[in-house]
Amino acid sequence: METKTCTRCGKELPADTEHFYRTTRNKSGLYPHCKQCHAEMTRRWRVEHPEEAKGYGRKAWRESRESREAAKRRWAEKHPDYFLRYREEHKAERKAYNRQWLENNRDKKRAKERNRYALEMGANGSHTAADVLAQYERQKGRCFYCKAQVGSDYHVDHVIPLIGGGSNGPENLVIACPTCNKSKGPKHPMEFCGRLL
Repeated sequence: METKTCTRCGKELPADTEHFYRTTRNKSGLYPHCKQCHAEMTRRWRVEHPEEAKGYGRKAWRESRESREAAKRRWAEKHPDYFLRYREEHKAERKAYNRQWLENNRDKKRAKERNRYALEMGANGSHTAADVLAQYERQKGRCFYCKAQVGSDYHVDHVIPLIGGGSNGPENLVIACPTCNKSKGPKHPMEFCGRLL
């Protein structure tokens, strides 16, 4: 078996692609250093040049977009009924998984619905479930308007209503009890209870 000595660690290893990466830069067709040393060099470079590494990854991702899309299209042409067949064969599993996900991620689902509604209304800004949780903690689980403890049964209210030009961003959200939120509706906070944020 042909062997090759790594120029970094000095280990003599089999001259194959299991131990060395391929390259067209030298006669052997393999890098001069082994995969383990290459990984260590890459890790060290990423630590020393974080911004450059981040930019390189983004650039490579952008540049490879066309080839990735072409590969997807080729695969889809070869397997035209794969997804239909998969959905049919795993209908019950997918249904159970989706039900479980919704139970575990109600806040994410609601945030997504609010963002979609705001988009339809033409409002600017968006928020995540984490933004809502942060607001809940800032208010210590109390309704913004009546100060009652809301527990897990709370509504997320847009202080300045979307219909009145309010943002859908976290800066315009408060936690309210169902009663206050339904009573307030699309009213301005000054009109509803005479207070601003």
